[in-house]
Amino acid sequence: MREIVYRPNGQVTEFEEESYLSEIPPGARAAIEKVVASGELLKVNIIHRGRALLHEGEYRLEGAKKKVIADAAGRVVST
Repeated sequence: MREIVYRPNGQVTEFEEESYLSEIPPGARAAIEKVVASGELLKVNIIHRGRALLHEGEYRLEGAKKKVIADAAGRVVST
């Protein structure tokens, strides 16, 4: 699956592609696993934002859906 975000002028600002936890860089994988530890990982996306590649884990914790975004080095940039 692919999600695309456009600006009003039609320019693509970012897009996401579904992936597998085993296919993302080790740093990002470790960061996502640490945040999701007590939850249930639902899916993993690779976010292409300009020249940056980010890795998003969508998970469920205590009935609520949440997201964590990390860079390849494992730095969490958003939860």
